[in-house]
Amino acid sequence: MVLILGFSLPIYQLSNVRSDLENATSTVAQTTRRAQSLSEGTSQDSAWGVKVQTGSVVLYKGPVFDDSRDKAADEQTTLAPEVIVTGLDDINFAKLSGTTQNTGTIILTTQLENKNITVNEKGTILY
Repeated sequence: MVLILGFSLPIYQLSNVRSDLENATSTVAQTTRRAQSLSEGTSQDSAWGVKVQTGSVVLYKGPVFDDSRDKAADEQTTLAPEVIVTGLDDINFAKLSGTTQNTGTIILTTQLENKNITVNEKGTILY
């Protein structure tokens, strides 16, 4: 019994880490697409953006993620602590067009692997 547990526990832990990375990737991509959609639809007559950081992703209202934004409109989602975020961390979409000048790649990393989410100037989100 101990031997079986000794082999299955690491496999279970690796499975959880992979699942956390997949969930984080999906959450960041969906939140980014939602920010773009809200900007294109002129929701509340504002641009919308996404701030991605280790531990959370924030959908925010306004042209920049700073103290001048409407913090009451923020929607924060927690990411698993095992997922480290590097690369592009703030994406803001233009009102009506949904385009962005914040292009690049968001890199989500765990001890096992990386997932990349790329955003281009048209606002296309690929992962």
